[in-house]
Amino acid sequence: MTVTLLVRGGEIELHESEKYNKIRHRLNRARKLSEDYKNGAIDGKSEGQKFEPFHLLSFRTADDGRFCTDIENCIGALSDEPRDGGASGGEEEYEDEE
Repeated sequence: MTVTLLVRGGEIELHESEKYNKIRHRLNRARKLSEDYKNGAIDGKSEGQKFEPFHLLSFRTADDGRFCTDIENCIGALSDEPRDGGASGGEEEYEDEE
């Protein structure tokens, strides 16, 4: 299954180990933390409030490289499969809502 990250200026094909639901969960979390940081709900430095946007959105690329982006430059993700399947434990956290 191929997952492609859509970013401002292009597309990044991710490694086969990067699953769509995991990517979507990470994008949602990064967006929420970014909004909380902008609104002052977190300061980004205190214990338990660490906010490092480029660490949150760091991915392994299809050619075994690495890519990181700020959530502001990320548009979304594409997958060539209708649904992820065959994941081990913890899959419920990333399940598609129907």
